[in-house]
Amino acid sequence: MPTASPGLAARFSDIVTAIGAAFREQREIDARRVLRRYRHLLGQPDEKSCLNEMSPVSARRGYF
Repeated sequence: MPTASPGLAARFSDIVTAIGAAFREQREIDARRVLRRYRHLLGQPDEKSCLNEMSPVSARRGYF
């Protein structure tokens, strides 16, 4: 079975490397865009979100 020439293999490797770099760059761009869009939901690390607060079921009245 014939093998590819070293020059052709190097060219293919360069193309694959360039495509990988383009994908990584696009992921970084998308991540920055998402952070910018949803930054208001992140809040400060010491803040408690009302979604994270739990109230015991026994404290609720009028359900049963």
